Amino acid sequence: MDISAFDPFTLIMIGLTVFLVVYLLTSTFLTKKREPPKKKLVTVLTCLNCTYIEKRNYKEGDYVGKTVGECPKCEGNMLIKAIYSEIEQPKT
Repeated sequence: MDISAFDPFTLIMIGLTVFLVVYLLTSTFLTKKREPPKKKLVTVLTCLNCTYIEKRNYKEGDYVGKTVGECPKCEGNMLIKAIYSEIEQPKT
């Protein structure tokens, strides 16, 4: 079968189909897979007597409302006010 037997529209459609398949395959395999951002848990401690606030890494057993130690400013009780996750910033 001679290629001149096909009409121009059919040749264009075959060419576009081949181009589209090649494009989709290369874009699928060559794109870099994105890693989900790393998250870390943060615990916020507040003093019951003064306005002192401290952020630290989450420790196993932390919960909101738990009393944890003394305030470094006034020696009052420190209370866990919040626990949340933060997205770690990439190191540059």
